[in-house]
Amino acid sequence: MERADVIRQWQLRLREEPAGRMLVAGIGTQRDWEFRCEQLLRA
Repeated sequence: MERADVIRQWQLRLREEPAGRMLVAGIGTQRDWEFRCEQLLRA
């Protein structure tokens, strides 16, 4: 796997985070995320 080092690095970072934090991931274009963030700020 060509990105195994990057995956291991993120796994270590996630294990070190406090239990009260959450990571959220999503799929979309940059414009999709810009629109979503703008909508959240307007709410």
